[in-house]
Amino acid sequence: KVDNYAKFGCTIETGKKMVEKHGKDLPHYQFTALEFGGNDCDFDWAAISEHPKGSHVPFTPLAKF
Repeated sequence: KVDNYAKFGCTIETGKKMVEKHGKDLPHYQFTALEFGGNDCDFDWAAISEHPKGSHVPFTPLAKF
């Protein structure tokens, strides 16, 4: 049996909430795979296009990641 809790565009904060929500189910599986990080370094590209010379930070600051 495979249950897929994947979420497109997930940051590490959203992933933490998902693990907290589904964590009680995880011990029932022989294997569990987790992967995070791809969207944490993403930026608000609409804001960047409106103010390209402004200061912009990623959705998840490095210290929080």
